[in-house]
Amino acid sequence: MYRNNTLILLFLIILISCQEREWENPYDLDTPIEIWAPLNLNIEVQSESEIKLTWETTSPVIDGFIVERKTNNDVFYEIFRTAETYYIDKDIDAQSVNVYAYAYRIKAYADKQISDISNVKKYQYKATDFTLRWTGQHDASVRSVAFSPDNRKVASGDNYGIIKLWDAATGLVTWTLDYFSCTVHTISFSPDNKKVVYVNGADIDVRDAATGELLWYSDHESGIGSVSFSTDNNMVVSGDEDFVNVWDAQTGDLIWTADDMSISSVRFSPNSSYVVYGTSNNVKLHDALTGTLLWQEPHNDVNSVNFSYDNNMIVSGGGDSTLRVWETTTGALIWTGFHDDEIYSVNFSQDNSKIVSGGLDNTLKVWDAISGEKLWTGNHNDNIYSVNFSPDNSMVISAGKDDTFKIWDTEMGSLLFTGDHVGGTTSINFSSDNSMLVTGGMDETLKVWQFAYEWEVLDRD
Repeated sequence: MYRNNTLILLFLIILISCQEREWENPYDLDTPIEIWAPLNLNIEVQSESEIKLTWETTSPVIDGFIVERKTNNDVFYEIFRTAETYYIDKDIDAQSVNVYAYAYRIKAYADKQISDISNVKKYQYKATDFTLRWTGQHDASVRSVAFSPDNRKVASGDNYGIIKLWDAATGLVTWTLDYFSCTVHTISFSPDNKKVVYVNGADIDVRDAATGELLWYSDHESGIGSVSFSTDNNMVVSGDEDFVNVWDAQTGDLIWTADDMSISSVRFSPNSSYVVYGTSNNVKLHDALTGTLLWQEPHNDVNSVNFSYDNNMIVSGGGDSTLRVWETTTGALIWTGFHDDEIYSVNFSQDNSKIVSGGLDNTLKVWDAISGEKLWTGNHNDNIYSVNFSPDNSMVISAGKDDTFKIWDTEMGSLLFTGDHVGGTTSINFSSDNSMLVTGGMDETLKVWQFAYEWEVLDRD
């Protein structure tokens, strides 16, 4: 009897062991992919052109590993397959102004089966210092500032209607227009750097960015609050209290117009296919070429609207203390977020993963763009009028009525740097290469700030 029990027990141990080995077999389709995923990925910087990756395996019965990399905010893609638990990436360009981050992850493979991913390691150009580069002077509060897309020029406009164009590197004035009288609420460059568009009262002016020569102008029936170029350089959109107009960017001819009430903010989609704007009670989406109304959805007292950079979502922020995220093609509401007072500014990160909002409750909030989860909250001592992400998504800037603007770490919500404009900051804009920031303020100045960066290894995507 004792011998039989012993044999039974031994059989059960062998059976369980076999089952465990079979369950952990990467070649078995029933094996969970997370069980045999690589572990403890590390990266070691060996030079400005080489990074060594090392990791650990969790299974001895695999064919090898897939090394994946992404540059900046692009998607991960396979760069190498190896049977070793290390890889040296020799295709690194730490000196390029167009590259600010490399991220890595590893997968194991067995025949056609592929494991879950390892932990992600990131080699990122991170801001370590922030200093004032130069200051430009106006004779009235500076209401709008912008970098040219190539980061060589800065444009500014003030409460007296004076426009100035500056050399971004030296702070020298390139040209000035000083015969206007209405506040310049908005100014921006065309994506090809060749033109400047701005609003002066009820007028739109488009000028040659190099010389200041007037190319064309047009007007609305009332003061214009928003104007910008389409990303393909072919159109200009403008909005006043009662009308949205889309113009031919070359000739100034009116392409289409839409009338509404209390229009506050108008934007082209990044692919130039759509125009979105907010009103006193709606968010509306039009076809950019034909002006056809595609959908409208309720949102009270909209102050700010923006597209995600992949064109798939729209965010709106309103006087009803809510931000709302919409699906672009259908207008379906994805989620709603809340502040304790009116929301003045909303923006997407360029990787489309996050949204930042700021308003009259003196807070900025960063949200997960897909789920609507609030990730963190930052505080000012007074109303916040403008918020945005840096082009590399690593920083968030907030500015408003108090004397400081603040720069935050996007992931952690920690305060990195502060700057100042006495009386408040009215306008903010990052250079496209992340190296500079321009701010305009109530103290009649614009300031160009310089970031210093160092490459750093981070434990996040």
